[in-house]
This record gives sequence, structure tokens and C-alpha cells, in this order.
Amino acid sequence: MRDRRTTKLLIAVFLIVGLIPIVGGALEATPTTIVAASDSSAADKAAAAYVCDGGVNDHVEIQAALNALPSSGGVVLLSSGTYNCAGIISPKAGSTLKGEGESETNLVFTRDGRINVDRESVTLDGFHIKGTGYSSGVKWLGVVNIRASHAKIHNIAGTADASIQAVYLLIHDPTVYAPDP
Repeated sequence: MRDRRTTKLLIAVFLIVGLIPIVGGALEATPTTIVAASDSSAADKAAAAYVCDGGVNDHVEIQAALNALPSSGGVVLLSSGTYNCAGIISPKAGSTLKGEGESETNLVFTRDGRINVDRESVTLDGFHIKGTGYSSGVKWLGVVNIRASHAKIHNIAGTADASIQAVYLLIHDPTVYAPDP
């Protein structure tokens, strides 16, 4: 009886040890880069690879963080705070732009600033967007413009004034976006 129990125990150990490389490979960490707002906590700023100055060009640091992700994608985590953006944020394919929640992370776009999702498999998650003061000559704009497939939008609240056509705009124009065959 004892030999059977020992045999079963050894088989179980070998099975578990044999599965560790499979599980370990599946649990590899997704590359994450942290960006802090000018009004983020001191701890968030200390942990961040990029810290925004709170002017109107916070999109520059956010875009730099997205550009620094590997070609396979990754996550840019926006710490709690307000990000003032007067330019365009364009996430790369396979990337995630993630905040700490709709009431914690706020992106305020002015001067025609916006998020353009022009690449495949982009995820936006967990922040509030606001658009205001857009120029009158701009057509087909939303605070978030989606022109690529497999985009995921989760937990994003948005507002905009009457100077822009939409908060979210989904565009399919073959001259703007043509999927690879």
C-alpha cells in the first residue's frame, strides 16, 4: 500500500514540475511603462519613467512612453492625475493605454488634441477624456478617433464641447485606413 502511495506522489511531483515551464512562460510579465501627471502623488512620480509638467504638452511624454514599448506591444499606465494634451496621442499596435479609473485619471484635450487609434489591437482603459476648444476648420474629429480594427475601449467616460463633432468617432475610409490583405 505504501509503495502505491509513494508512486502516486512521485507521479504528481513529476507532473507539477513538468508543468512549471509551461505556466512560467504563460505568466511572463507584460512590459509596462508608468507615466505620472504633474499632480500625481510623490510616490507615483518616483515610480514613473516619465513625469508630465502639467502644461499643454503632456501628450509628448505619453507618446514617448508608447513609442518606447517593444514592437510586440505593452502597457502604458497613466497614474492618477490630470494630463493636459494639445497634441495627438497615437498608440502603437498591440499596446494598451491604461489609467487608474474614470474618476482618477483625466486626459484633457485642447487645440485639436486627441487620441488616434490607427493601429491594430489597441486597448484604451480606465480614464476620463475631455475635449474642448477645437479649431473650426477641422473635419471628422472626435476626442478619440478609431480607424483600425480590434480596438478595445473599456471604462472610458468622455465629454466634449460643441467645437468638435464627437467624443468617440469610428471612421472607415479606404483612403485613410486600408487593412493589410
